Amino acid sequence: MSFANFRKWRPSGIPFGLSVYGDRSEPAFLGDLLVGSRLLYRSRNDWRWAAVAKRTEERAVLTVTSPKGGTYRLRRSLWSEIVFDGELPILRIENEEDWRENLADYDTRW
Repeated sequence: MSFANFRKWRPSGIPFGLSVYGDRSEPAFLGDLLVGSRLLYRSRNDWRWAAVAKRTEERAVLTVTSPKGGTYRLRRSLWSEIVFDGELPILRIENEEDWRENLADYDTRW
C-alpha cells in the first residue's frame, strides 16, 4: 500500500503537521508531517534540528542544520516513525536517549 493510499485510509483523516497532530494513539510517520514542519533528528554525535524540505512518492527530504552554520540534506522513508515529546516531533531512534542532554550547540550570533 502506498503512503498516499494509507493516508486516505486513516480513520482520523487529518494529516499531521504544524500544531495539529490528531490522535496520538495511532502511530505517526514522517510522511504525516507537512513540508516545512520542524523536528529533531539524531546525527552521529548529537541531536539537531531538521525541517521537511520536500516529499516524493517514497521519500522525504530533510534539511538538517549544522552547528557551524551550514545545512545538509537527508533522505528518509515516509514510513520512518515519529515520536512526540509534548508537541515536539522527534525522528525515532533505536535506543532511548533524552535529546535535551545532547542537543547541538548552535552559534548564538544567528
